[in-house]
Amino acid sequence: MKIIISEKLFNIISLTSKNSNIEVGFILLGSKQDDIFIEKIVEMRNLNNSSNSFKLDQKEVDKTYQYSLNNNLEIIGFFHSHPTSTAAPSSRDIESMKVSDKIWFIYSGLNDNMFAFTYKDKLESIEIVTIYT
Repeated sequence: MKIIISEKLFNIISLTSKNSNIEVGFILLGSKQDDIFIEKIVEMRNLNNSSNSFKLDQKEVDKTYQYSLNNNLEIIGFFHSHPTSTAAPSSRDIESMKVSDKIWFIYSGLNDNMFAFTYKDKLESIEIVTIYT
């Protein structure tokens, strides 16, 4: 299994992250088959307005969830940036992953890279593949 995302969506996420001093976040929508396809991203406000933590606005999450239902898309996962550290999940990230069946995407402003993770008995990395459309 790998994650397939268009270069356009990948660049929007990367550039938004690079141009912010606080953690930014997105909900990633798409479909699952043999691989996972990211088809839409929805930017989320960081209620903490912080460079080392991210808190979603539940109203924005609910609105995105309703959008996904109305458009036959699945919430694939959550993205947030680490502006000044690596893309490795923090202990707080891992605790959140343990209670979620979603994929967690993390961008490092320090190293300018992005990784995807899930937690099933242990932390697992998932390959991200960008495609040109």
